[in-house]
Amino acid sequence: MVLCREPASELPVTLVAESRQSMELARTLMPGDHVAARGRLLSLRDGITNRFVVRPAVLDFKDRSSPKAGRELLREIDPKAK
Repeated sequence: MVLCREPASELPVTLVAESRQSMELARTLMPGDHVAARGRLLSLRDGITNRFVVRPAVLDFKDRSSPKAGRELLREIDPKAK
């Protein structure tokens, strides 16, 4: 289980990782690290706090704290961009 915050809204989120790869990545995370994750929103409350609960959560990779300059919205600027 990873307790974190959604960066855009600062909402608290609980990521319940169950796969082996996600668990290995979760063990390497330190406070202040960012992680890209996806999964199914299980509930809007975990019973104790007003926190989003995502289960099962797949942790993809350690992420950047901010978008890479000039690359994030490239397709919206140039539709032919890849």
